[in-house]
Amino acid sequence: MNALSRLLPAVLVLGSGLLASPAAAATYPVTTADASGPGSLGQAIAAANANPGADTVTFAIGAAGDKALLTITGAGLPQITGPLTIDGPSQGGGGAPLIRISGIPDGTNAIGLHVGPGAAGTVIRGVAVTRFNNGGIVIDAPDATVADSYIGESLGDSPVGVGNATGGIVVNADRATIRGNVIGDNHDRCGVVVTAGGGTVLEGNRVGTAPDGVTGVGNAGTCGVAVEGTATGTRIGGPGGGANVISGNDTNGIEIRGGSGTTVAGNRIGVGSDGQTVVSNKGAGILVTGGAPVIGDGNVISGNDHGGIRLMAPATIRGNLVGLAGNGVTIRSNGDYGVKVEGGAGTTIGGNIVSGNAGHGVWLTGTSVRDTVIAGNTIGLGSDGSEQRNTEQGVRLTGTGGNNVIGGRAAGARNVISGNDGPGVFLGGGDDRVEGNYIGTDAAGSASRGNADGVLLGGGGGTLGGTAAGAGNLISGNDGSGVRVVGGATGVRVLGNQIGGGAGGAIGQAANQRAQVVVETGTSGTVIGGPEAGAGNRVIEVNAGTGAIAVAATAGPTSVRGNVVTLNGDGQAIDNGPTGPDAGGSPSLDTVLTTGARTQVSGTAPAPAGRPVDVDVYVSDACNPVRRPILRYLGSGVAVAGADGIVRFNVPAAGAPGANEAVLVTTTPAGGSTSELSPCRGAGAAPTLQLAATAYSVAENGGAASITIERLGGGDGSAAIRVRTVDSTGRAGVDYTAVDRSVIVNAGETSVTVPIPVVDAPGSDADRAFDVIVSDPTAAVAGARDRATVAITNVKRAPVVPPPPPVALSAKLSSPIAKAKGKTLKSIRGTAKGTGLKRVQVAVTTQTGCLRLNSAGRLLKYRGKGCPSLFLNATGTTSWQLKLKRALPARRYTVTVRAVDAKGKVGKAVKSTLRVTF
Repeated sequence: MNALSRLLPAVLVLGSGLLASPAAAATYPVTTADASGPGSLGQAIAAANANPGADTVTFAIGAAGDKALLTITGAGLPQITGPLTIDGPSQGGGGAPLIRISGIPDGTNAIGLHVGPGAAGTVIRGVAVTRFNNGGIVIDAPDATVADSYIGESLGDSPVGVGNATGGIVVNADRATIRGNVIGDNHDRCGVVVTAGGGTVLEGNRVGTAPDGVTGVGNAGTCGVAVEGTATGTRIGGPGGGANVISGNDTNGIEIRGGSGTTVAGNRIGVGSDGQTVVSNKGAGILVTGGAPVIGDGNVISGNDHGGIRLMAPATIRGNLVGLAGNGVTIRSNGDYGVKVEGGAGTTIGGNIVSGNAGHGVWLTGTSVRDTVIAGNTIGLGSDGSEQRNTEQGVRLTGTGGNNVIGGRAAGARNVISGNDGPGVFLGGGDDRVEGNYIGTDAAGSASRGNADGVLLGGGGGTLGGTAAGAGNLISGNDGSGVRVVGGATGVRVLGNQIGGGAGGAIGQAANQRAQVVVETGTSGTVIGGPEAGAGNRVIEVNAGTGAIAVAATAGPTSVRGNVVTLNGDGQAIDNGPTGPDAGGSPSLDTVLTTGARTQVSGTAPAPAGRPVDVDVYVSDACNPVRRPILRYLGSGVAVAGADGIVRFNVPAAGAPGANEAVLVTTTPAGGSTSELSPCRGAGAAPTLQLAATAYSVAENGGAASITIERLGGGDGSAAIRVRTVDSTGRAGVDYTAVDRSVIVNAGETSVTVPIPVVDAPGSDADRAFDVIVSDPTAAVAGARDRATVAITNVKRAPVVPPPPPVALSAKLSSPIAKAKGKTLKSIRGTAKGTGLKRVQVAVTTQTGCLRLNSAGRLLKYRGKGCPSLFLNATGTTSWQLKLKRALPARRYTVTVRAVDAKGKVGKAVKSTLRVTF
């Protein structure tokens, strides 16, 4: 541009008559390739810096369309300090930039183009910047734009690998726009580095490739794009033509090291601009070590040597193709994993297709990894549902911090994890959950897209499925087993899933090719199903003979409860082999009785002595000794094993078998393993239990009322019913003894009698009554007579005359008996009285010499010490006499008389003197 044209704006301003004018924009042409001096780029930048307006640098070196190599030596070009547009296309021609600004890698720290803090709004367009030691372009002013330029790419004008050092473009300011550039062959720092500022946009660039987008010109020894420091709101890619190709770099395609609010969308990372050609980054496609970025939507992250996305810190990953070409069906493997999460809490991985990778599809590992959600992804299939296998596991979790969720209960949370060379899902430790997924089928859940196995459970904890609505997984169509619990697994839970068959239980679809559930040696505390609502699994064996639930003989305690198992052929729903002190033996059924909507079962099973045992009751189809499916789960009861190691159970369950159906049970000791299913038994009708009468009577002094419970009809087995009393005019505890207990009527008994004690109340002169009610039958039906009245009748009695007061025992000689003629004295007489008088005893002793009258009528001398009385029984009581068998010699005698009652009690002795004379 000539001087006149540059002065024209000023002339127009002066001609307007204004007193003052704004700073005039100026254009400075570069006419020489020299580093400095008149017409050089350095002089043009210096002149523009001196002019306060927004200036433009144009190029007119040689003929229009000629290439121009501007070699910058020493300290480099001046820093740009004011708004400036460097217009490379003004050189003429088209296509690749003709203006090449090149440093010399001579050890100086020159920057190619430095947009200083005062140069807001600067535009650098259509130039090539290469071989500078301290960065190709450094932006320290807001609103700068670098467009349609080649940064570091040699274009054959200098040796490959001598692009810019310490970064191709370095952004330290707000709202920079990096658009349509080719950024490659830089080294020591990434192709683009965003360290500060907000709102930087990178779109339409080739970072690590040639302009064709498919030939690698990687940034050497470093990454394609890095975001770090305090950068906020950086956008890498975007809709329409905003996609970057970030491929061919020596380490990672993108590194997000810090900052905040970064989004990566619509880019090709590891493949060319065609989305097909592999132009691998030598590390991961994207590495995140901070900044919590959003990766997606619409990135193709494939063909990278190491892996697709590697997270050392949380991020959101959504709507990407990882491991496939841009068409969503052609494999372009990342060399290891698709997505690997190694650190941080709260990552979300949703709506991606992660397939075709040469390793695991999604891999979570490390104790800091927690609260991750993996939802709504397709892992192992292409966008058209074809098998595009990850060569190892679909989703792998090992040693995490827990509470990671694969899938979810809500609509749209389901992952389709199918077609992988290894298991669809592996849980290897950590209390993580797998919910609501299709594992081994297509997206419709109807066709097989098998993984090697559906799910492998190992390590500690982990739940496959759940009891809540939507938590169960469909695990079907796999080349091996549906679920395998492998050695080292402790406390894993398998709840509420469908294992085998198509979605909704379609039996003819999507078969697992081996056993549906396998619990292997070295496991402990495995729970498969349960008695709670929603806990039971639905297990469908589509291919005959593949097996349903199989537990190894050396597996630790394993609970298998509440599941429904469909068999396609002969076999056992539960093939249980555990042995040892905690194992339950195979139970046997004695009786099965149905009562309307209830079933009562009794039987026995081996079990550890003294332990509670859960008895689970199931319905099978018609009894078949070689085929034991489970059609329905009726419920459970608890019994306690006896000291002899046998549990004797008699438990109820809700529901009843239908026609041509049978009942079977399992037993699970507390802390032990579930048994195999018992042999089946058909259900019999329950007997009827009722009162034999509706009225009973007992006298109040009759002791007890006898109430009869009668048993009518029914099959074998004991039955029971509750018997209880309720007050009427009589009161419990006053007139009778209350009863409330279960009364058993054994098989073979037609009735039992229940005594109800009544209280004898002589003081009452009225009848009383109470009622007896029977209810709550067990293994029986309550009959029509379920209530009776028991009358307690009053007993009339004669008045009771009180006995006379007791009279003291006493006896005496008849008076006067002072003298008697020996020849006429035939007996000694007297009287006696007293309550209970039984007899009178008399003793006759001489007053000197201690001669005592004996029963033979002789007087014999007592030789011992003293002179004790020798009592003889008189005849009569109130009037008594002691007949003398011999005449008494004439002398003085002492006669002692005493009364004795029926209990041998002796009254007071009375002494009198008797003198016998002739």
